[in-house]
Order: sequence, then structure tokens, then C-alpha cells
Amino acid sequence: MSLESKKQFELELDRTKSNTTKKLYMETINRFDKWLDNNSKEPSQKSVREFLNDLHGQGLASSSQNRHLSALKTYFRKMRNEELAVESTQKSEKEKRPVIEGEDYPNPEKVKELIRNLDGKFLNLRDRAIFCVGFGAGARRGEIVRADREHFDPPHITILRGKTRGNEVVDHRRKLGEELSGYIQEYLDARSDNNEALFITRKNDGVERPHPNTIFYMVKKRTGQFLGKKYNPHALRHARASQMARKGVPMKHIADYLGITTDVADRTYSHLTQREMDEVPTAMS
Repeated sequence: MSLESKKQFELELDRTKSNTTKKLYMETINRFDKWLDNNSKEPSQKSVREFLNDLHGQGLASSSQNRHLSALKTYFRKMRNEELAVESTQKSEKEKRPVIEGEDYPNPEKVKELIRNLDGKFLNLRDRAIFCVGFGAGARRGEIVRADREHFDPPHITILRGKTRGNEVVDHRRKLGEELSGYIQEYLDARSDNNEALFITRKNDGVERPHPNTIFYMVKKRTGQFLGKKYNPHALRHARASQMARKGVPMKHIADYLGITTDVADRTYSHLTQREMDEVPTAMS
């Protein structure tokens, strides 16, 4: 990275960015330039990924990593008129390998046991119902928060998904089955409010939809209590998908069920189907 190119970039930032953003971006560029010198590297997509990986290894917060990434992408786009197709380290690393039971998601049978053991108090009923939707319908935490009472039509639930199609919201009707639907209905019967949200949290003598982070920490807490390891809500989607893959459900149907592309489903879950196939006795055994 030449001194001249950095000066040109700084002039461009003077025109397009605030002073604070300019300062942060230039700090990133200088830090990356120093990293290149120390590691005898040339600027490239690969070196940017390695640089971000080093930052991740140093425990840098995701928000700071994203800021560094944004600065570098802006630099290369302006100076070379090209977009660096790189992503944050955590996301790219997750997409490189299939999910692993016990590490990325809990055993589906253990999730079923957890759901059956959550009963009694109102909060337990709500949390159990959330697990029913997260596991039973493969819903993301944001989709769980957006769900309304009217979307629950036993034994089905409609999930509003918009992630894979930009701003378009697509209705996905999913069959939960009698048992999971019964748990959700038990929770709704225990409520005395008229809020349209399927799930609520109490606040200031009233009720409102829970924040997605409320779902996140609740799932981690409950899985830690019952399974001995804390999993995030996304792990419930993986558990459901792995269950379907092992039962021979085609990848196209799994992808549609989760609201993801077939390529992503195949890369993430196809090894589970293959493992089951490997366990089939040979013709002459």
C-alpha cells in the first residue's frame, strides 16, 4: 500500500465521510499496512482475510472487526475500483464446514426431553412454547418474536420469513404436530392479556413482544440447565434439520423448511444423510 494511495484515500474520505469515520478508517488502513509489512504480505483478498482472522484471534469485538472490514472494502473499491468479496471471520469460518452434533447443535432427542421437562410455572410454559417453535418449525429468533397468535393454527404455525428474499416477507406454513401444538396452546391458555403477539414478556406492569436477545439468552440458559452445554437459538434449527436429514428428507425440502438455499442446506447437512447411508449393511453382509 503506497503512501500516495493512502493520501488519495484520505482525500476521498474528506469528501465523503465524517471526521470520526475518516479517523477510524485511516487507523484501519495504517494498521493493515503495518500488518502487511510485518508478515511480508501483499494486499489481496487472502491477506485481508488473514488480517481479519488475526484480529478475531486477538479477541476483537465483532463490531470492531466489521468496522475494519468496511474500511478495507472502501479502500480497495475506491483505489482499485473493485469489491473485495470477503466477510467477517466468524461467518466465513462457519460456512466452510458442516455442522457437528454436540458442538454446533444438541442431539434432537435431548431437545425433545428438554421440551417435555419444561412445565409448571408460567415462565416455563412460555419458554417451552418458544422451544416448540424454534425446534419444531426451525424458526429464527427474529421470526419467533414476529409471530402473532393468528399465525398459530394447530397443528400448524405460519412463520414470516424475509431473510432469503431481500425485503420480501414470505409466509411459511409448517406442521408442528399434536404434541408441540398442545404445549403452545397450554401457554396461550395460561395468558390473561389480549396482546396479539404469540410470545410476550412482562414489562412495567404491561406486556410486550420479547426482544430477540431475550430469546437468545433464554435458550442458552435452558440448554445449559438441561443439556449441560449452552446453545444459541440457531442451534435448534440445526437440530431440526439434522433430524430431518437423518430421516431421509430431501435437501430441497429441508432448505424450503428452513428458508435457506439448497446449496447451503447441502453444504451444511448432507454429511448427515451420507453418514446414515454408510451405516446401511452391505448387500453381502
